[in-house]
Amino acid sequence: MYLFYRKKVDELVDNLLDAEMFVSEARLESRLQSIKDSREIIKLIDKALIMLRTYPDNEERYYWIIFKSYISTDKYTENDIIDFLCCSRATYFREKKKAIATLSTILWGYLIPELSSEINNIDLIHS
Repeated sequence: MYLFYRKKVDELVDNLLDAEMFVSEARLESRLQSIKDSREIIKLIDKALIMLRTYPDNEERYYWIIFKSYISTDKYTENDIIDFLCCSRATYFREKKKAIATLSTILWGYLIPELSSEINNIDLIHS
């Protein structure tokens, strides 16, 4: 999944460089930094989705709920996802709530502190 987004981001950078020949260097640098930041966020979300997919005892259900609801470029209705999971509507909404809570725990409880630690180490190196 990351490679797909990376390819799109790389294409965007190439197009920006072609189209922005007459734009100030500061503005171009700002745009490129935003693209880099977006790429890092995508990598972080991909890592969280991988962790969610292997989350114990849910048989990838949380992953598929999040992926089909928010990530996939294909548009899935709630009924499509319910049919895919072979569950009742109530079960779907209960599991969706748990999937969102689990993903947020992965992002805020595991990945963000790890990222913060890496940033602090980089700051110490450059000091």
